[in-house]
Amino acid sequence: MKDALKRLFAPNMYRGHAIVLSTFVSGQIYSILAVAGFSAAIGLFAGILTAPIGFFTGATTLYVLRRATNLELKGFRKEAKHHGIELQEIDSLEGGDLFELSRDLYSDRTSWKVLAGSLLKFPIGIASFVAVVSYISISASLILSPLLYRPIEYRIYSTTLDTIPEVSVAFLGGIVLFVAGANIVEKASLLYLRFNRLVSRDYSG
Repeated sequence: MKDALKRLFAPNMYRGHAIVLSTFVSGQIYSILAVAGFSAAIGLFAGILTAPIGFFTGATTLYVLRRATNLELKGFRKEAKHHGIELQEIDSLEGGDLFELSRDLYSDRTSWKVLAGSLLKFPIGIASFVAVVSYISISASLILSPLLYRPIEYRIYSTTLDTIPEVSVAFLGGIVLFVAGANIVEKASLLYLRFNRLVSRDYSG
């Protein structure tokens, strides 16, 4: 507990929180791009005349997801390196005509890893946002209980805190919850960085 408490005041401790919370935004963007792009591609590909457009629409979606993922990897690289995690950028597929580039995008295994990762980031982002907001709001309400229990009838769920021992226990519980929650979120950010490493073609495990 002592080491966990000391880590709360370490430099850059809460960068992991920023990474975890960023998944809430990026997860929605990635999922919208992936679902909308491939829904349109499949719909167009089903028609004889529109099949070529569907082919290029799917390839464009893969291209955009690869570029967006590279931007995210660049943003996380410094923090990842601090924890000994190497984030390598995805190789860019350039050159050739539009058909060759589209074909390369479809045949490159990394494109499909990026697509799968993009879809997974949506539930990861939702869960991360709920976890961070929940632990901060609950621990804050417990820590503030000594200031509020006399001016108002302070209640936590169905329990009314109206004695000093009860408020003291709530306060200590809030401290423990905050320390534990903050450290868990920081550990979760490392898992997310490793998850991002999976999309790199050169990832060797």
